[in-house]
Amino acid sequence: MRCDLYDVAVSLGSTMRDLSWSDMPCSEFVRLAIEKQIAMLRNDPSYRLPAAIGERVNMSDVPRGGLADLVERNDARIHGAPGAIVQAGMGRMILDPEDAVRGDVVQWWRRTRGVWAGHAFVIDSVVVESSGLVYCKAYGSHRSLNGVGLHPQRFALDSDDRRRVWIARMDSERIT
Repeated sequence: MRCDLYDVAVSLGSTMRDLSWSDMPCSEFVRLAIEKQIAMLRNDPSYRLPAAIGERVNMSDVPRGGLADLVERNDARIHGAPGAIVQAGMGRMILDPEDAVRGDVVQWWRRTRGVWAGHAFVIDSVVVESSGLVYCKAYGSHRSLNGVGLHPQRFALDSDDRRRVWIARMDSERIT
């Protein structure tokens, strides 16, 4: 059974209106939303993600100097929250962007002028254009908003030579 992580993320975000993006990086916001969702499913408000899973969500084990090479090679360490969800047995990867839905978790990388930059968020909505390109609206902690909220622009969910995208869906039956 699918978990609606989106509602949890919005509820969590409403408690963080005064935090700036530097106070709440995107991957940490996603980690907290995942942790809160699991706590709710287990009816255990004191639940905390195991440290190794939290580190995987935040990519704490990724050497910053070698980031570009890891993204180019699609190394599992840069899959962020989607990789952590799958590795922990809490859900599954969504391989076709057209199958993405509200509440799915995304680790998104974009190369601009030769430099890779990443972002983590929860999907608000998905649109498949007549051209076949798939876009989503993103809820999370965004630098451009300087905090938590729904990003006004769309994010492409298709991977190509400029983007690497991983999407995962949490499954309540695997969590409880």
